[in-house]
Order: sequence, then structure tokens, then C-alpha cells
Amino acid sequence: MLPVDPRLRACSLALAFSLAGTGAALARAGRVQVTLPSEQPSGNATVDQIPVEFHPAAAPEGAKTPAVVLLHPLGTKKLTEMRLFARYLATHSIGAAIMTLPYHMRRKPTGEKPGRRFVAHDVRKGVQALGQSAADVSTVANWLREQPSVDPERVGTIGVSLGAVVAHMAMGKDEQLTAGVAFSAEETSPTCAAAASSSTFRRARRR
Repeated sequence: MLPVDPRLRACSLALAFSLAGTGAALARAGRVQVTLPSEQPSGNATVDQIPVEFHPAAAPEGAKTPAVVLLHPLGTKKLTEMRLFARYLATHSIGAAIMTLPYHMRRKPTGEKPGRRFVAHDVRKGVQALGQSAADVSTVANWLREQPSVDPERVGTIGVSLGAVVAHMAMGKDEQLTAGVAFSAEETSPTCAAAASSSTFRRARRR
């Protein structure tokens, strides 16, 4: 098994402190895969379904644990690294739900390159993609709060690269997200850089 990136391990530790500890780890259920409808649809049926892969936390039977929505980098084609990170969090008593961002993998329309919409010259396309992504985080977070193993008061998000921008936007819009870690927040595209300097992004950073 490949080692978890030490920078991501540091993120998980920071989040653990933000979510007020983890407790004893005794058992962990197998991963759960669901598909949720996007609440801010693009109009494309492929894009508007949210694949989620949930790795429940290791915890004493009946205990409720923190959980996070994990957001992958721009252009991701496989979830191998995110699964390593999710398993690491789960074994440290933080449930992790990997959310596929719009225009990636199973959400990629035929003929498009993964994530190209986020860096399109037409800024309107990027704005749509980012807005839908942030709304989808809230959708997945709400689903997490309904899971019997999750403490609904301790649900946060972790984003890597593009996922970090989305995490900040989501936290700026959704006050129920109680903690977050953004790793490598700014992308090189004008759309993502603008999002990173927006008032929504700054509000999230001040929390």
C-alpha cells in the first residue's frame, strides 16, 4: 500500500483538533457508495448526479463520530489517493465521504476533458461549475448528518487543490460546516483565482 502524503496527514490532524478529538477506535464498517442528486443542477443528467464513497470511522459500537466531505484535485481521473486519505481518516475515527466534483470521472460529459470546465476561457462556465460544486458539498454534508454513525454537529470538509477552493466556497455558504482544511487552495486558472479572492472565500478563512 502506498503511504499517505504527509501533508494530507497533517491536514487530518488539524481537522481532528478542530472537530474536538476522536476517541477510541474499536471497529469500522465497510465503505458505502451512494449517488445523490445535485441541488444546483447544470441541466446535464451526467453532471447532476453526485457519486459519494463513504468510509465510516472506526469507533466504539453506537458512538457518533466526526465526518468530512473529501474533495479531490482538478483533473482527477482516479480516486486512489483520496481513498488512501479516506481510510487514514477513518482509522483515526473521522468518517470520510469522497465526493466526485462536477465534470470529473463519472460526472464528465462525453467529449470533455476532466475538469476542463473549471479552467475554461468562458468564465461563466467556471462560475457555474464552482457554484454547483459548493452546493454539492452541502448536499453530501446533509447526507452525512443523516448517517447513524455520524455526529451531525461535527461535519466538515477537506479540499485538495481545486477541492480546496470548493471547500472554502462551501464553508462561506453553509454555516453548518463546522471545520475545514484547505490544501493548496489557489489554482492557476483565472476563475479559481477569482474564487479564492472572493468575499465568500475570505469569510470562510476568517472562521
